[in-house]
Amino acid sequence: YTCLGNGQFRFTLVTYRDCMGIAWNQNAVQLQGPVSATLSLVSAQDITARCATAGTFACDPPTTGSGTAGATAKFVYSGVVNLSSLGPTPLNGYTFWVAFPCCRPSLQNIIGGELALTVKMRRYTHPVSGQILTPAQLCDNSPEFLTDPTSIGEIRLGDTLRLQNLATDPDGDVVLHAIDFPLSNFLAPYAY
Repeated sequence: YTCLGNGQFRFTLVTYRDCMGIAWNQNAVQLQGPVSATLSLVSAQDITARCATAGTFACDPPTTGSGTAGATAKFVYSGVVNLSSLGPTPLNGYTFWVAFPCCRPSLQNIIGGELALTVKMRRYTHPVSGQILTPAQLCDNSPEFLTDPTSIGEIRLGDTLRLQNLATDPDGDVVLHAIDFPLSNFLAPYAY
């Protein structure tokens, strides 16, 4: 999310998919949380990494369900949400999420076929006044990724897969990464 001022925030959701999954036809997704809104599809593109000797290796169109093995598509959804009605942020923050049917039909009978992506607005207390600020008063921005994820595989004993997304925070806040439990559309962890 990005603060636009006067309690208005632009929420942006970026999803990536394997083009050999089921076809992807989501023109909009629903943002859930203390305030709900529709995020509309802004762009869909093939971002498949290409090598000079790889030949045809693509995901065109990005919504296809029959792309080349390993081909990747990127979808960007965005919408403006008015958060001026929200009071001071609770102790655990405000949680927003998007749940949508996803790309692994063979798992639908196990997990319901839906996944959720979340973002949390954390509580901030003014260091001088001690006042807990509302999202509109704070006008904070979430961390952002400066590039699409790139995976680098190392072929050696104890192979390692590294992901680089150049995460940063435009406000200079600390950015922490952690692998977490996957969540259902009800924000409950899946039991694996």
